[in-house]
Amino acid sequence: MLIIPVEHQINWKNPPVATLLVILINVIIYFGYQINDDEKYYRALKYYENHGLYSYERDVYLQYLKQKDIDQYKHAIRLVDHEKDKILRLDIMNDLGFDYYLKAKLDNKPRTQEINNWIKSRQEFEVLRNDASIIRFGIIPGNVTTAGMLGSIFMHGSIDHLLGNMIFLFILGYSLEIAFGRLTYFSLYMLTGIFANVLYVVLEWGEYRPGVGASGAISGLMGMYVALYGARKIQFFYWVLFYFNYIKAPAFWVFPFWVGKELYGALAAEDHVNYWAHLGGLLSGYFIVLATKQRLITVDTDYIDKVDPLAEYYQKTERLDQLISDMKLDQARSLCKKIIEDYPEQLDTYRQYYNLLKNRPVYQDPKSEYNQLVFSVFKLPASPDSIKLINEVFNDYYNITKFEGILRVPKLSLLLANKFINHNYFACAEKLVKNLLQKNQFPEGIQKIIYLLGNSYGKKGDKNTQSKYFNLLIKQFPQSEEAKLARMSLAKK
Repeated sequence: MLIIPVEHQINWKNPPVATLLVILINVIIYFGYQINDDEKYYRALKYYENHGLYSYERDVYLQYLKQKDIDQYKHAIRLVDHEKDKILRLDIMNDLGFDYYLKAKLDNKPRTQEINNWIKSRQEFEVLRNDASIIRFGIIPGNVTTAGMLGSIFMHGSIDHLLGNMIFLFILGYSLEIAFGRLTYFSLYMLTGIFANVLYVVLEWGEYRPGVGASGAISGLMGMYVALYGARKIQFFYWVLFYFNYIKAPAFWVFPFWVGKELYGALAAEDHVNYWAHLGGLLSGYFIVLATKQRLITVDTDYIDKVDPLAEYYQKTERLDQLISDMKLDQARSLCKKIIEDYPEQLDTYRQYYNLLKNRPVYQDPKSEYNQLVFSVFKLPASPDSIKLINEVFNDYYNITKFEGILRVPKLSLLLANKFINHNYFACAEKLVKNLLQKNQFPEGIQKIIYLLGNSYGKKGDKNTQSKYFNLLIKQFPQSEEAKLARMSLAKK
């Protein structure tokens, strides 16, 4: 049975940068580094076989298993009896605990040439085998290292393991990142990953099975989720056998289920899943957030309570629509001005305000309400959305005034030309440049616009117009970098 929280939809206007970065790091590590493990294991295997280590070590390994685990010993004896030596050979090679047992045995033997050769071959084999990522950076309870404690959080055993973990990381991570903030979220992610490894080490002390994977830290995110939402009812997705659906329930209701599931897996399941790490992450994530929420950790309660930051804006726009419908246009214009002051990033209000003013444009007075609004639109930061509005207002203003009004200011024309040229609105940029050139106005920076205009014509195959702009550039700004580029381009013809 699977139960995961799906309370929030992702908002790409505020992307989960930290979550995506962690996913990217995991993917790069797996495909850029771990993907070579098969080759490393193969080299180690060939070395083991070519140096005859199995014939030396099989009986010692059986003694080791007899002392360690009688069931494993009986299984190994059956493999020998059925001549399945290849399986036993792989068991010996991958049993890191046997390394220490064998070393102690060899240290107590008289140092003959044969023993020395055995020791040397064994050491060289271990160097080859231990270069594999799962051993070098895995968390090994019997041999804890800093590299293993931290590196294992970003390692995975297979593509399926990586894919499953990254899906859960994204589902759980993006909303927690917004609620906590990116830095706090990433710090908590790493902290729960470390606690997951700590519990695995404590409860499996003396074992030498390497553990890798982000699932301990991801379980930590699940614990954080429960502590964050507490008694709030949130939406969960659940999947039982062939049936799946959504359910709304208090967040803390699922915590006992998650804990019980991991405990059952750790105590009863016969697979290679690191349930202790899952449990360590789950408990640490829950208790860390529960103990520090609204004390050391700042939480965006508006986000988790789904308070819409634009709720007041929508109320005001409804009021605006009503005023326009009732033909109370003076009040509508006043309300537009107030909405723009409070929500300058909401472009629809600029458009409504402009439509209310453009039927009586007073462009001769730079301080008129019409000109002030047009100027505020022209100054908007250029983006794919805002440039459309700027283009609409410019074309309308140009049709009414040509180049009178505020467009008489050369710096404003240059500002607009820059925005248009950078977003491929070449026709508008050209209008502005031609007007400046006709008036012999050359504000600083126009040379870049002239070069880009000429270059755009060159790309379209209009070499004559390109030459016209480039020659103008060379004449007016002979020492500029743009003129140098223009000369080089003309020389290639």
